[in-house]
Amino acid sequence: MAYSPVNTTRLSSEPHRFIDAIPLKAATVLRKNDLVLTQDADGYAVSAPAASCHCIGVSQEEKDNTSGASGDLTVRVEQGTFLLANSSGDPVVIADVAIKALCYAEAPGIVCHTAAGKSPVGRVVGLSEFKSPSGTSLGVLVQIGPNS
Repeated sequence: MAYSPVNTTRLSSEPHRFIDAIPLKAATVLRKNDLVLTQDADGYAVSAPAASCHCIGVSQEEKDNTSGASGDLTVRVEQGTFLLANSSGDPVVIADVAIKALCYAEAPGIVCHTAAGKSPVGRVVGLSEFKSPSGTSLGVLVQIGPNS
């Protein structure tokens, strides 16, 4: 699957928290606004999609650790509420908003409804218009961080 940049938008009215110096796993590439996941076993940051991980936030910078060892580079991560792209094949729906359901990482800036083989991103708090290079669609407002 070819990478296509996502315009992740954070809600400025919501409280946000920044975490500096999260170490990257070897062979990991993160782009600005990618979902950042960590694995329980080692705690290194990886990009979505990855199974059995936890989303810790959204990357605030581009990092390429393809030729480095785990921990050679670090990334700055932001937590808060973000407008993310909704999956076209397994979309988050309005019923998920009502129960603040978890959504899951399908791609670096795309979330979906079903958990099977995916990592949780955060709590669904709304649906809203989302603009991407391919047009306008329904995006997902997701709360990522310690309160989600």
